[in-house]
Amino acid sequence: MKPIQQTAAILLCSIVPVFGQMVVQDIHPGPQEKPSRVVLPYVFQSETFDTAAGIFGAWSRFPQEQSMVYATAFGSGNGSWRTWVGAYDLQVPGMERLFLKPDIMWTSYEQVRAYINGNPAFPDGRAGAHDSDPGDFITDGAEDGSARLGFHYVLPVAAGREHIIHRVQVDQGMRVSEPIGGRSWNPFTSGRSTLLAEPFYRRQEIEHGGGTRTLRSNGVKFALRHDNTDFVLNPSRGSIRSLALTRDWGTFQSSGAWTHLELDLRKFLDLGKTGLHRQRVLALNAWFSDVPSWEEESTDGVTRAARRPPYFEGSVLGGFYRMRAYPENRFSGRSAVFYSAELRAIPRWNPLEKVSIFGAPSVEWWQWVLFGEAGRVAGDLDLGTLHTDMKLDVGAGVRMFSAGRVGRLDVAFSEEGWSLVAMVGQAF
Repeated sequence: MKPIQQTAAILLCSIVPVFGQMVVQDIHPGPQEKPSRVVLPYVFQSETFDTAAGIFGAWSRFPQEQSMVYATAFGSGNGSWRTWVGAYDLQVPGMERLFLKPDIMWTSYEQVRAYINGNPAFPDGRAGAHDSDPGDFITDGAEDGSARLGFHYVLPVAAGREHIIHRVQVDQGMRVSEPIGGRSWNPFTSGRSTLLAEPFYRRQEIEHGGGTRTLRSNGVKFALRHDNTDFVLNPSRGSIRSLALTRDWGTFQSSGAWTHLELDLRKFLDLGKTGLHRQRVLALNAWFSDVPSWEEESTDGVTRAARRPPYFEGSVLGGFYRMRAYPENRFSGRSAVFYSAELRAIPRWNPLEKVSIFGAPSVEWWQWVLFGEAGRVAGDLDLGTLHTDMKLDVGAGVRMFSAGRVGRLDVAFSEEGWSLVAMVGQAF
């Protein structure tokens, strides 16, 4: 089988964690304590974009000390291009607990890969299903636009009562201030809890078979999230719990109505220091997903699903966070399970301490990572089926901490090929 190579770049803009409203303060103040601009050119290669080059810019601690605005644009050798702009954690004046996260993206593809039915070489079955062939996808030109506006409300319980904006003091990238989470599982006594409401819209038009196939989705995602870690950028103990409901009512020319439920659980275990390591952590992640509105039927040997999300929403595996060795949106179904384990170690030896990234004077630590993942999608909600014949991948990575941000470079391998992922932020 021909290996699949998939490379992502900083253009994805995952600059700060989902659990934000945070200010990282070094006990040795420097340029990173002031509003700072970062401008980074980049080059990357992928099957979708061929060779591409672009520029990424961000202004952190602007317009408020906990917020950031960003923008990126790139063009590729095959004629594709993308623009992406947004901001994180904009505090609403007069409503100190409410923060906004706007995000707008537009991409023009010459050759998008969509795991949907339509490939004449695979007339039977459903593209993206657990047992689907890796080559069962369509590829053609496409226009893809999306917009999201997240409303994050910090609840006045536990640490969130006094720490609406979480301030963390670090020394050489390691937390030295008192943690606000990780001491108790109880969300009313430990950690910070956030309510999320995120209206969204996405439209993808794919040129295929002499016509255009249009996928539209719009609705609202609601979530309750509890960050109970000692330092969410690089947790050494504690947990993160998230329960979410996403609903598309089928209005405004949506492709159809659907409902998605998901539970995301993360746990971090401190394995202690050694003579060679400043920190060792075992990080665990479990994700459970279901689309209760899903209806599946077979006609003339062809399986079709109705009241389901587009192939890029809902119970989806493959890409930059879940099943990293597989292409983005490789698997989709009514339900899904996913498990991941990472062994993270920060060595005392730091050959990158004089290397500058993100506009900062140095890399304050680097981290070695070994990881394994297991996951599966299914056409119905059956835990027995979901835990049978699961897809697996393994990999290794390196993370770097600089200017209050974590850079990530992972390589992962599976039976369908390998993938190289370069992004900002931990995988979970």
